[in-house]
Amino acid sequence: MFYIESEKKMNLTIMYDTNDYGEKYVQVYNTGELVSQVNVSMIGKGGIYPSITNFISQQRTIFLQQSEGLSSRIFIEEAIQVDVDREKANGHSC
Repeated sequence: MFYIESEKKMNLTIMYDTNDYGEKYVQVYNTGELVSQVNVSMIGKGGIYPSITNFISQQRTIFLQQSEGLSSRIFIEEAIQVDVDREKANGHSC
């Protein structure tokens, strides 16, 4: 008997979105399915997450724990990548 082990890939996509009221959110999709959403007001000084880099790091940790043993790739929307690069340039770390 032969067993073919299929490779499962899970993709985490992080991007911005704006609702009908003009409120901006950071959304996390796992293989196209919305799994997390946070208002940008929750990120930064006085927010739950001190920076966008910190938010991404925490989401990535959760994702990797959930996908343990599976191949995984992390994709970050370009608009958020600019924020991450800016934070790193200012001395913030993931």
